[in-house]
Amino acid sequence: MNEHKTKDQALHAKRMSIAVSIVFATAILGTLLFIGTYKYRHTFSTERWNEDVECRAEIVSDMLKKHKLVGMSESDMIALLETEDSEQSSFKMSEVCVQPA
Repeated sequence: MNEHKTKDQALHAKRMSIAVSIVFATAILGTLLFIGTYKYRHTFSTERWNEDVECRAEIVSDMLKKHKLVGMSESDMIALLETEDSEQSSFKMSEVCVQPA
């Protein structure tokens, strides 16, 4: 009888060990997935800038860290961003309308 109880306790301990291992593995994988997704969504590249217009707010801080925009020439800015959304939101200084005073 005592041997049966010991086997049950060992089996229970083994099951608990497996359950705890699964929980920790899931937590680690979830954390890695979150970090990878966060890094991808917040990393600037010209391709991401042009492909994912809705997420630009998430990547602009990375763009500002990687590129010194103040003092950048218009041609360098065009080369960095490549395309524009529309005529109303031109980033080209040569196309900005100046109203006469």
